[in-house]
Amino acid sequence: RGPGGAEDEGTVNLRVHLRELHKRKINLIDPNKIVLHEIIGQGSFGRVWSGTWGSSAVAVKEFPTAQDALVGASLMKDALVIETIGEAAVLAVLHHPKILRLYGCSLTRAAVWIVAELCEAGNLRALLDDRRRRLSTRRRLRLALDVAEGMHHLHAQRPPIFHRDLKSLNIFVKEVRWGRRRHAEYVAKIGDLGSARAGWALSNSGGLAEAAAAAAAAAEASAGEEEGG
Repeated sequence: RGPGGAEDEGTVNLRVHLRELHKRKINLIDPNKIVLHEIIGQGSFGRVWSGTWGSSAVAVKEFPTAQDALVGASLMKDALVIETIGEAAVLAVLHHPKILRLYGCSLTRAAVWIVAELCEAGNLRALLDDRRRRLSTRRRLRLALDVAEGMHHLHAQRPPIFHRDLKSLNIFVKEVRWGRRRHAEYVAKIGDLGSARAGWALSNSGGLAEAAAAAAAAAEASAGEEEGG
């Protein structure tokens, strides 16, 4: 709080965006319950860490610029945090085995994070370039089919969600082991929905907030159809 007990701008921003997370039914995660291990990725948005949340291995996407916006230190102000919440909201409602699973968000003065499942094999580009892990034609086709299934799910929303930045760097690979000999199989999952747009928003300035709203509406409509029989 500021002088005289009045809330400062950063505190007001935080309260507003926490309400937005609750409205979009995104799980709010206490950052103190996450142990960060090492940086596994970096981009214009910030960094991605491997970490542990309880018994779950997680990937933590960190947004330092949005962090500045939250406490009122950025000229971009709320727009950056809204975009972060929007990306999380899209992931939150697009439940599909070939789309990166969201665990939740951290939204505090110390941490603006998206917390998702950890894909141990990294991104698809790194896997394809790794000469130590040569992929058979069958495995390559399997990964391509995974991506096609995930994209079909995005496009099947009403209105459709367009990724707009689909590339091997934004496809993450989960390593699944099975059988007594612990054979490894790879599963591709679509991530990095920071550029996603709803179909009806492509012709205007609509952004992630619109895509998130569209995805949520589609999920609610689907749930209503199931309840109605």
